[in-house]
Amino acid sequence: MSWTSILHNAYVQKDEPDALDRRPWLAGAQEFLISAFERLGDWQERMGQRRRLMMMDERMLHDLGLCRDDAIAEAAKPFWKP
Repeated sequence: MSWTSILHNAYVQKDEPDALDRRPWLAGAQEFLISAFERLGDWQERMGQRRRLMMMDERMLHDLGLCRDDAIAEAAKPFWKP
């Protein structure tokens, strides 16, 4: 279970199950924050994967079906591009 679902469940499972219904702006803000943190996590993971790709030797890259030029091209991408 991700921390975002824990955050959501902790809020929704309070004594008032319709708390979000009475404050729709709060639900919107919560969804925005959850989405923003998930995106930041994706970006951080992508940067780490590209960093690890550059640390691989030729044999490891060959096992993945890549060459050094492919790894360099992937690592050169900005973190927000998949």
